[in-house]
Amino acid sequence: MDRLNADCLLKIFTQLSITEKVQIETVCRRWYSVLQRYEAFNNIDTLDISKFLLYSTAEYYQQDNLNFEPMVVGLVSRVGPYLKDFSFGHSWERIGQPIIDALTEHCTQLKRVNFGATIMNASLDKLLEQVAPQLESLSLEDTGWIEAENRAEIIKHVKRLWRIKELNLRNALINLDCITELPEGLESLDISAIGSISIPALTHFFKCHQKLKKLTMSPLAQNLRDEYTYADVAGRTEPSEGEESLQTAIDALGTHGRALQSLKLGFIPHDTSSLSLEPLARLGNLRELTLETCQCLTHETLKQLARDVPCLTSLTIRDCPKLADYGAVAGMKALTSLHVEKTLQLCDEDLEAVAAQEKLQVLRTIGCINVTTKGINAVIQQCPLIELDVSKSVNIGDSCLRTLVETPNRCHLRILTLNSCPYITGKGIARLAHSPKTLAELRQLDVTRAKYVVNDTVLQLHTTLTHFWEEATPPEEPLICYCSHSSITPDIERMVSKTIELVF
Repeated sequence: MDRLNADCLLKIFTQLSITEKVQIETVCRRWYSVLQRYEAFNNIDTLDISKFLLYSTAEYYQQDNLNFEPMVVGLVSRVGPYLKDFSFGHSWERIGQPIIDALTEHCTQLKRVNFGATIMNASLDKLLEQVAPQLESLSLEDTGWIEAENRAEIIKHVKRLWRIKELNLRNALINLDCITELPEGLESLDISAIGSISIPALTHFFKCHQKLKKLTMSPLAQNLRDEYTYADVAGRTEPSEGEESLQTAIDALGTHGRALQSLKLGFIPHDTSSLSLEPLARLGNLRELTLETCQCLTHETLKQLARDVPCLTSLTIRDCPKLADYGAVAGMKALTSLHVEKTLQLCDEDLEAVAAQEKLQVLRTIGCINVTTKGINAVIQQCPLIELDVSKSVNIGDSCLRTLVETPNRCHLRILTLNSCPYITGKGIARLAHSPKTLAELRQLDVTRAKYVVNDTVLQLHTTLTHFWEEATPPEEPLICYCSHSSITPDIERMVSKTIELVF
């Protein structure tokens, strides 16, 4: 390497990732000098600051380390002119004004910016003034603001997001009536848990943004949750003439949201007398639907969705107590992913009907106390499962693991979650060792709070995997086993580390 001139070294260095370039700067002064040239970074268009953080040291949390700011400013000054994609990696770092000023000065080509899950102690005004018209993706998801006025500045820049395709303003505690000024080409929007938005603005947004493919409003804006029912202290049971309610917005969504492929609504306190979700059945192109804590979701709505939304492949229903019958789920012929949580109504017959479609790849029945081993066995035997989660299920026992081992050619599980299942034992888990192929395909196993799963169980799995990988190509990562609050102890962690990574 000493015989190579600077140009040759530069050509070699440009083949490295940005993290590798930063690491080799410390090799010698000559390499450092070469890497200070702008050309050394002209192939870098993406920067994720979280890749450079030392998470093993607690002092990095929320910017207690004094080296963070100079490090970020130094990186941005070198790669900034070429950057199109910048992120802090949801690392909950405190972001000061010098970092934002460096982005403003050096990053003139930005198209995708992710400031999600950060603590913002800076004004974004000048940065957005410069890059807002060219941004295609902007995330301020769960961003915390030290100064409220800095957060409020975001509103005036929304109308200048002329090319935006993806916008995430989750937990932005501001009024977002300004979303009506977003471009009609917007494809993805998350306005969950925002401060407020008026019904007229939300209705107008749905009417004018008919290319929207993904919408997330879970929880609803605080003012929409507070609006709740038509009835007030005067005893009205329906809105007065000309008055708009959440139903108006839901109707507009059903009428104009024909391009929607993914919808997530949640924490809707309205009951069936004040809100109907049946307009959602008009969203004929919907692929993914999530409904969380919706008091107005009924069996009739579910039947209409099964009949009128033929492309639905993923359904998630969490804590919807007014939904008394899940039988309509069996009518969703394209369903490959089903997630039902916290309900008494889902039962074995419902799962058996879904299993008969032979398409389910992901099944999560969390806290569904009327689901038993019988229903889970039906899905295992008939469906090509890759993920199974039966957490907090009091009627699930070891026999579902026996079924899994006995039908290895049907299921190819990669994720198996048995969190807080009191009747899952070490003997049942050890059955996985009877089918080395099934065990080898598994990448994640969760036996948290399984008090009958012991060290010997893990050792049996380790022995089986060791023998299996002697004759096959081992995976890049070991099997991850979550085992906190079980009877597995850290004593065996080193013994099984080559095949199983224990997470306590």
